[in-house]
Amino acid sequence: MSEQLLRDILDVDTMRPPVQSRGDGPINHDRQRPKTERVSASPFPSQSKRASVKRSAIVSARALERWRPWLERIAALALLGLSFLSTVAVLNGGWGPTLALHWSAGAWVGVGIQSACTVVEWSYKRDKRNVWYVIALAFDAGPTALGAYALLAPTVQRGIALLHLTGQSADVLSWIIIIFAAVLLAMAPESILIDD
Repeated sequence: MSEQLLRDILDVDTMRPPVQSRGDGPINHDRQRPKTERVSASPFPSQSKRASVKRSAIVSARALERWRPWLERIAALALLGLSFLSTVAVLNGGWGPTLALHWSAGAWVGVGIQSACTVVEWSYKRDKRNVWYVIALAFDAGPTALGAYALLAPTVQRGIALLHLTGQSADVLSWIIIIFAAVLLAMAPESILIDD
């Protein structure tokens, strides 16, 4: 790891004076430079700072705040990819052929449907009551729910069984949960990746 990345992660402040340049003569550094503390080359806090630093911490909150936008983008792209794969699995004959990359023409139709739905949803992000947004969301979340049902239904139904629900009521509740998750899966990437 580079030293700068390590400093960013561990949030070591480097107190460097600001660079100033003027074409009208020499700079009086004593007058313009603020008094600074001595800079430590160590990535770990000095003894004077340790009183305010949690000894068990491995990273600072400030460093995480700097990384958070990238982590959110990566998570949103992963959710978008999962939505695409779920639709492809429905139109490709299941998860087995999809994950083995044995894609039929139906798989490419799924990619086309998801791409078109994503573009329309992102275009109408500000007007979620628009009929085109609702249609695109339905065509996005519907196949995603069908694809996710094959993977998630057994787990969801085991959770529902803990509530002592069985039979048709358990099936209906598992469909409601999976459809709700599919709608959230369709809406989450746009809320993170698209700027208002």
